[in-house]
Amino acid sequence: MKNRVIILIALVLLISVFGGLYFYMTPQAEPQPLPFQTNQYTTFRVDENGNASVEWIYEVPPSDFADYTRLGIVGGTVGGVPVRGIGVENAKLLYLASVRSSHAEYGIEMENVSCDIVGLDESETFKVTMTWKTPHLAYRHDNKWRIQFQPVDNESFVQDYINNVKSLQSTLSVISQIYAGDQLNLISKTSFILPSEANIANESELLSLGTQSIDYGGGTTENSVTYIQEIEGMPMVLMEGHALVTPQLITITQEEFLETLQFCPIDYTEIPLTYGFEGSTSWATLNMKFGREREEYSVSFDGLEFNVTPYQLLYYSAKEVVILAENSDEPLLSGTQPISVLPPENENGEWDAFLKILMKDDYVTLARDVHDQITSTGKAPGAINSSIGTLRCRDALFTFLRIISFYHEHGELPDNVVFAPTPMGNLTRDGAEIPANHVYFLLGTQYAITDTPRVNQIVSDIRGMDYSDAEVAEELCEWVYGNITYPIPLTLGYFTSEEILDTREGKCLDKANLYLALTRTADIPAKNVSGFLIFEQVTYPFLEIAGITPDGRYIVGHAWTEVYLPSEDWVFADPTWNAFRAPTHESYTYSRVEETWQEVLASYETTYGELI
Repeated sequence: MKNRVIILIALVLLISVFGGLYFYMTPQAEPQPLPFQTNQYTTFRVDENGNASVEWIYEVPPSDFADYTRLGIVGGTVGGVPVRGIGVENAKLLYLASVRSSHAEYGIEMENVSCDIVGLDESETFKVTMTWKTPHLAYRHDNKWRIQFQPVDNESFVQDYINNVKSLQSTLSVISQIYAGDQLNLISKTSFILPSEANIANESELLSLGTQSIDYGGGTTENSVTYIQEIEGMPMVLMEGHALVTPQLITITQEEFLETLQFCPIDYTEIPLTYGFEGSTSWATLNMKFGREREEYSVSFDGLEFNVTPYQLLYYSAKEVVILAENSDEPLLSGTQPISVLPPENENGEWDAFLKILMKDDYVTLARDVHDQITSTGKAPGAINSSIGTLRCRDALFTFLRIISFYHEHGELPDNVVFAPTPMGNLTRDGAEIPANHVYFLLGTQYAITDTPRVNQIVSDIRGMDYSDAEVAEELCEWVYGNITYPIPLTLGYFTSEEILDTREGKCLDKANLYLALTRTADIPAKNVSGFLIFEQVTYPFLEIAGITPDGRYIVGHAWTEVYLPSEDWVFADPTWNAFRAPTHESYTYSRVEETWQEVLASYETTYGELI
């Protein structure tokens, strides 16, 4: 267990929540001394079924920095440049999406989320408080309960983490032109409160972590310490951390950072298992939603625990859907042991089947067909024919698990389900293989709104020219460049893609969001890329929005995009400069952060409701 898991959320918040300001700042003539500091407190209260009630508090003590943070919500001016406040409700959505996506990297779900923001007046502590439920924070492992904050994909996590730190450091270089401070203290405290009867099984291992330190280079450091205490008769694992971030870019490599990663679980016993098949499969659902593939899943049949393979779980989840649909009394487990199911030789699923609607009759028929096929062959099917196209068995499993989880929560089967992929492996489209998680780069977000009448019309007009996806992506880039003018003077803040279509004006972030809305509506995966570019000299209006790095170079915040073309991989697209395919920024990019599929999904579900 590493405290940087929680510290990362603060880093992402500082970069992403008010990126509309960070990328466009104007220096003031008289900087004032400012202690840059944020505090973050997270408490997980775990119940007897492994679910957690969570309280998360993020605060910025009274300071000019707190005033600046408020500016993104309430509006005002920075150095004479107007700032459009997004308002409290929109700010809540941004915070919710950011925290949700940060937890998603660890395979952790957030449900029943609430958010409150206070301290919007000057000289107050700015404070965001969230509460939510996390199902299956603790899960069954070798007849014990286990809590483990570990990234689903360590390599992707490290790359994103380092890029986020560098982007925050770039932001500090810009902020230092407004305020005298140029360092940031991140203070965090994370508590895991276990049920009163729990006995921590690996206490000595946790305590052996002691105080841990890491030097990222350039003056940025992090320290954390782990304790075990008791609170109101309940055992508690407590982690306290402090990170100091400076503007000097960190020098640690991805390989070096990977070597520092140590994730120690919290294992505990003495809490009996009380839920059955439906409850245990909801944990498998979360694993598959966030891409954590396991060789075996711990599943309960009438109080008996078994470790089953994904292919055995496919058989029993398909059978359970049929039993629930038919209101049958047939036992799920026949005999004393789960049946054996061989894996398929390979899997094949069609890209075009995803994000389509499966009606109840269709998914019940699908479940019955899968169950019958495994019963007759003893082998999981690699390609499954359905009413919406050819499906991989892992996606059929994911769909059945989602249906069972819905039943477990609501007491009835859903009328329909959006068919979504588990974000692992590849799908096929016109003979080409595409990573399955790229499906989520088709979703709309809070500020890139897809499938609106105007967006559909623009896409239809260009699609009508019988262009390839590559040609459509390039034409849409040119359309945004030619139809949306850069506003002078600037107005800082966030604007939706629909608002940009209203005004026909937008800075780079606005143009990027509109381009994302268009390309995703055109069924072309696309992601936002934001960063800071290096300039030897800058002129108006960029002189007013430039930062200065520790080595004296000008940097200016910028936002652009990348689109996915199966024959070319991710392709550079900048609608602000009408640049497509040739990565014109590559040689002078100071730092950059790419939008992840988890961020897109989190923004979608926060803004529009649960997809999966």
